[in-house]
Amino acid sequence: MSYNPAGGVGVDPGPSVPPPPPGPGAAPPFASPPTERDKRRTWVAIGVAAAVLVLCCVGGVGGIGVVIWGGVEQSKDQAAAVVGEFLDRIDQSESAEARRLVCEDLPPRVSANELVNRTASIEFRSYEVGEPTITNTIDVPVTLTTGSSTLRQLYLVGAEGTSACILDILAG
Repeated sequence: MSYNPAGGVGVDPGPSVPPPPPGPGAAPPFASPPTERDKRRTWVAIGVAAAVLVLCCVGGVGGIGVVIWGGVEQSKDQAAAVVGEFLDRIDQSESAEARRLVCEDLPPRVSANELVNRTASIEFRSYEVGEPTITNTIDVPVTLTTGSSTLRQLYLVGAEGTSACILDILAG
């Protein structure tokens, strides 16, 4: 009779049972992976990763810049459109509709009726809206053509909520 720790008395363990592990200091059952001896590959990978990171940062900043620029241009376009619509309403003698394009929160010395009357009192044949500029408000220059002359005005456009409205009209 033979005694085998894996199988008991008189049992032949056969080839399926592995031998017990070797003691301390024995070689591992698998080969360890080779170390990277070529540092060039490592530095190339770090360089590529750094370049991708820089491109992402520059792209993000550029994207934010494009969004801001687009918002500014959209505000200018909206201001010019409000002034054009205001002048169209005055030209068509629609004072009530023109008054709706004037801001509710006006400076103390200005009223909506005064702004409408100030423009309605000018008998203009045509108008030309200039390029808006941004200051504290959006300033929209306008050239009104009357029968014998031209008159320049500066429309100060603000915002109420998400829509543009006229704050004041200055003689140019």
